[in-house]
Amino acid sequence: MPHGQLSIINDDLESDIRRMRFVCNVTVLSQAPPTDGLYCPAEFDGWTCLNYTKAGTTGHAKCPIFFETDELAHRYCESNGTWQIHPDSGSPWTNLTACHNNKTRPSTDVEHHMFTDIYLFLAGAALSMVLLILSLIIFFGFRQLRCDRITIHKNLFISYFFSALTWSIYYKAVVLDGEVVLTNPGWCRVLNLIAQYFSTTNFSWMFCEGLYLHFILARALRTGKKLIKCLIIAGWTIPFILTVIYGVVRNAQVLPLVLSSNRCWSFDDDSLYIISVPIMVSTLTNICMLINIVRLLMTKLRQIPDVNQSRKAAKAILILVPLFGMQWLLFPVRPEQDSVLHDIYVHFAAVIISIQGTLVSIIFCFCNGEVRSLIRRKWHEHRLMNSKRRPPGITSTTYIDGYSIVDSTREVTYLRSKNNTEPHNKPTENIEFKCTPHVFTPLVEKDGNQKKTDLKFSEIEDV
Repeated sequence: MPHGQLSIINDDLESDIRRMRFVCNVTVLSQAPPTDGLYCPAEFDGWTCLNYTKAGTTGHAKCPIFFETDELAHRYCESNGTWQIHPDSGSPWTNLTACHNNKTRPSTDVEHHMFTDIYLFLAGAALSMVLLILSLIIFFGFRQLRCDRITIHKNLFISYFFSALTWSIYYKAVVLDGEVVLTNPGWCRVLNLIAQYFSTTNFSWMFCEGLYLHFILARALRTGKKLIKCLIIAGWTIPFILTVIYGVVRNAQVLPLVLSSNRCWSFDDDSLYIISVPIMVSTLTNICMLINIVRLLMTKLRQIPDVNQSRKAAKAILILVPLFGMQWLLFPVRPEQDSVLHDIYVHFAAVIISIQGTLVSIIFCFCNGEVRSLIRRKWHEHRLMNSKRRPPGITSTTYIDGYSIVDSTREVTYLRSKNNTEPHNKPTENIEFKCTPHVFTPLVEKDGNQKKTDLKFSEIEDV
């Protein structure tokens, strides 16, 4: 399933809980109850294993593993042979006050391994959020970047940012805090639902990116403001509807305390298919669109003799992989538990999930030729305008990507070369313009005598 922020990151924790349940079944639950009086039943509550406890006394159990303590949790057995009920939750309640003390022993290898993937995710998510913020500042800051293609990029970047932010808060405030998971307050489930929503928007906007690019290249639909508005509405509202349905269904489930409907929804259950199935459909659709785009690209490349055709085709495909969410196909099936491949799968998935924002910000912003040109031009303009000492009557010219910036004692004038392919040391005929033009960097480079291609391959290279 491609929708795996929670199931993958918590996979080690879930594996350890299954192991603890197995041990509890063998050592306690499989034993016959005592016959010398009234006892509360033995129980595994999802974290602790409670033995048969005589009525009117207190039962003890080891604290959950993530508390890193040798203290004991306890639960009171009522005189009628039932476990004490918590007044707020209405369910049997294990007192973990002693577990909240400072940890009394170092972490074991199992405990360290259990949270390694969460820490990997938090580190990668922090890097992604920083780069996404910088990318959004660039996209919103340059007037020249206000176009339909960049508008879709902005929405994709915003969804990645809030996905990384909400999941980071959830893991830090909920999963790494055993008390919150055990008490299962309502706010932690709401936080989980918000994080699930932004994860779903990641895939919806990857689908919108692929759909827009496919329309551009295949000319299947004339692009315009109506298309962009439809994509914006669909990209944010469809995930919202799916997430609301998922939240209602999961919250309505009446399941035992040990199952996944509790514990702040920290484990996946079958209701997640409400979200996962549409995501799988959108991913498969993206695969089909990617194949068609590559077909169109290869067809056009064959028409233009170029020794670098293979390199350019490979570059385009690599650019489209994170845009279309194809990285999820690297591990289509989760390996079996307690295997080397499973550990590799979990670590790899934790890294890939957390650095998705990093990948898209680097590829579609910092490696974008148009963005780099604008930043360089802005930097040189800043240096020229803030130069403190400039000898009068001396003019210096700096060439940037086929443009010349002329610095005089009174003004800065932008001049564009008539033929950008000529060496900069040759005389050129310059034409003055007042605003920065669109920098066209086609994927398929054209010689001066060749006709202009029909497909806008710049939408791929400068995507």
